[in-house]
Amino acid sequence: MEKIGVGIVTYNSENYYKDLYNSIDQTKIDHLVTVNGGDEYSKQYGNHWIQHTINKYPAVCRNDAIAALLKENCDHIFIIEDDMIINDSDIFKKYIEASKLSGLKYFSFVSTSWESGEPWNRAPRLVVEYSKEVSVSFYKNMCNEFTYHHKSCYDKVGFYDSQFRDPFDIDMAYRESQQDYAAPFWWFADITNSDFYIKNNPVAVSRLQGERPDGNREQRIQEQWKLFIQKHGLMVNQIPSLSKEEVIKKLKQIKA
Repeated sequence: MEKIGVGIVTYNSENYYKDLYNSIDQTKIDHLVTVNGGDEYSKQYGNHWIQHTINKYPAVCRNDAIAALLKENCDHIFIIEDDMIINDSDIFKKYIEASKLSGLKYFSFVSTSWESGEPWNRAPRLVVEYSKEVSVSFYKNMCNEFTYHHKSCYDKVGFYDSQFRDPFDIDMAYRESQQDYAAPFWWFADITNSDFYIKNNPVAVSRLQGERPDGNREQRIQEQWKLFIQKHGLMVNQIPSLSKEEVIKKLKQIKA
């Protein structure tokens, strides 16, 4: 029996976390783990809890969640940021169905990514129908608020690179785009009509911008891009974008 694992990463936002936690129907999953990278919360929640005593930043939090879920022998791994809310408890089943039909093993909810369009009025670059019930939309950009991976992904690309404080998700997505289970970079996969199943918490406020204890994000990001270039030999905006015909060819190969 295949197992579904969900990891929540949270940071000094118990009000957001509580809304997300309460929106998850735990009868539809096999294991839930939370990694709290900030201060301890006021109450105990009924799941596997990993509490960091110092701020280890997002990549480490995600890696701890993934490691815990793999240890529980989970086949399908979902990582969710604390400012999301599940609308429909079938969400996990829907992403797994899309993965099995398409062969794609990495998906992300487009959410607030650039040029994705507004909720319920998305603007995908490509839509592929794999059955009458399942289609996949492909977007120019991605975000990390909700991701799905089959466990085999981590065997091929490893975990998040913890040397990246901000573009950790871009580094991971680029490594995955070069594999035979993921769509090319700039063509990020999401299930069509994903807005029906999940949404951003409407009261959530971005914690990326402005002054933070570790310094202004814009002041740090240039050093992070230097690390990306050192690792991959090019800047993100230099990653080639395949044509639609080339993408369709790879998708056919993945499905086969």
